Amino acid sequence: RGYRVAEIDLKTYGEILAVRVMLETAAAEAAAARIDAAAIARLDELAAHFSSAVLTGSRTEQSEINRAFHQLMYSFCGNAVLQETIWALRDRGRGSRITVWSSHEALLRSDREHHAMMAALKARDAAGLAALVAAHVAKGDPASPPVEPD
Repeated sequence: RGYRVAEIDLKTYGEILAVRVMLETAAAEAAAARIDAAAIARLDELAAHFSSAVLTGSRTEQSEINRAFHQLMYSFCGNAVLQETIWALRDRGRGSRITVWSSHEALLRSDREHHAMMAALKARDAAGLAALVAAHVAKGDPASPPVEPD
């Protein structure tokens, strides 16, 4: 058991991040125009759960909440193929469905960024949300190849 490095080189990982930035910013921008109040309230709950998980949760719990947050937000983009492509690339770049942050500071930064995204969504600031998502995705650390639990 233990961990193994996903079979992906750093060049490919960097290219995946670049494409993810393009796709996820497009999804976020489209979602900002379509998302409803109930979904914003649910995203607020997920952001709060993620904040709690950062302090006391397991890596698996943090990853599951993070995924649910982004899936719900992107589900309002109006394009199922875009959503499928985003998740295929996210999973390929990690080698698994589990997000492993490179440090506790990276996890804390992700938490802060989720709350900033919520402020942009509530303000219906599509361009601001897209910029936040671009920075959030681009902070994937190509110096640390993704790992996958066995």
